[in-house]
Amino acid sequence: MHGRPRLPVDHVPDPVEEDRQARTGRGGAGGPSPRRRPPSPGPPTASTVPPSPAPQARKAALFRKLLREVVARRRDPSLPPLTPTPPAADGDGDGADGRGAPDPAAAATAAALDRSARLLSLSPEVSTAWSLRRRLLGPRLRALALAAARPAATLDPAAADAAAAAFATEAAVAEAALRRNPKSYLAWHHRRWLRAVVDGGVAAAAAEAEGSPRPDDGAGAGAGPGPGRPTPPPASQLLPWEAEVAVATAALSADPRNFHAWQHGAWARGRGRDDPAAGAASAAGADGDGGPPTPASVAAAADAASGGLVASQPGNFSGWHARARAVAAATASASASASAGSPGAAAATRAAALAAEAALAGRAAAAEPDDESPWLHLLWAAGRGVAGGGEADPAAADSAADAVALCREVVSADPGARRGLVSLAALVGAGGEGRGADEAAAAWRRCAALDPDRAGFYRWAAARPGRASESLLSGAGE
Repeated sequence: MHGRPRLPVDHVPDPVEEDRQARTGRGGAGGPSPRRRPPSPGPPTASTVPPSPAPQARKAALFRKLLREVVARRRDPSLPPLTPTPPAADGDGDGADGRGAPDPAAAATAAALDRSARLLSLSPEVSTAWSLRRRLLGPRLRALALAAARPAATLDPAAADAAAAAFATEAAVAEAALRRNPKSYLAWHHRRWLRAVVDGGVAAAAAEAEGSPRPDDGAGAGAGPGPGRPTPPPASQLLPWEAEVAVATAALSADPRNFHAWQHGAWARGRGRDDPAAGAASAAGADGDGGPPTPASVAAAADAASGGLVASQPGNFSGWHARARAVAAATASASASASAGSPGAAAATRAAALAAEAALAGRAAAAEPDDESPWLHLLWAAGRGVAGGGEADPAAADSAADAVALCREVVSADPGARRGLVSLAALVGAGGEGRGADEAAAAWRRCAALDPDRAGFYRWAAARPGRASESLLSGAGE
């Protein structure tokens, strides 16, 4: 048979090969084929024009350039740190020497700080840049913090202003880095380092006032003024706690699950004597007259600790965990005050607090049965009322009974609510025997049918409901 051979009936065209043949003028097995003109794509539109790589390329080139410069300066042992110098009489503090000529060392240090700040605004995860800034700025910031923390009688206003400007500038560098990456370990750590420097200055000023030796530096994070020690207002305003809380709140508004921001905000509120999770005895305890905690004050402490996010975001485990810490600390304070002669009031406060938390978690769990976070908080609040491997807390007995009723209601309405079944099994199986153990074993077997991937654990729990309940209740909310 002459001419072009037939293609097999099962032939599948290859677009890449056909395009190559069209460009080279070569046909398939039948010889050359005429060139095919590609169809006109039509006028370009905004969706068909790819973005220009020029901005990204320029940014990458700038990052590489700044990184090389910062690393080179970090390895330069001759680069001096900024030393505290008193302001000149004419107000010129630009690093000039006594004859008005620029100081090369100060200029090199300023250039290193500028390059590192620009680099960190592009990528906060360059530890070398943060280390370089601490090395260069540490001596000056410590001296300025000490000067601003001295008693008002010896306080130099110019030094206080210089300290405020220096700390505000460095805090702005860390804040810009957090805007680039709100979950940067290094940026959050740098803000804590700044606060440690301030605390070191306050402690050093107090040591001077008492005539004791002055600490070498501000490495003692958390060293604050003690009883009888002076706390001048300028030092406390170098890095206000309200500013730290605001930075953490801004990061949480972008991502409510940012645990870096949760921890920083709780730390700042606690250090500012306003965080119940860090100091519930003072934040949640005083009911206006220094009395023991009340159910209302404990509830207010829990709301403050969680930021109110659990109501709008039931899956925010950080919020539930903050509530658990706040309530545990506040009720512990109530129990401690029982020695003053009010054991009944302390038990009532604890019972009311646990009941309120169990009710809040129960409502969230009923609304979102597939979300694990409220169920865990429910087990924490109500599980104290059952003997999960230890002694049951009488204050939580009512909460446990209400939680069991809620679990039964949820699984009755939705037989596939696996997390409700797990909570029910954990609560009713705590006794390890009797009708509760039988109900728990049945719930575990239903979980095995619903979740084959974890069927091995569920079968183990069905055979040992008491030990399973002990395991779950002992770690709930911790």
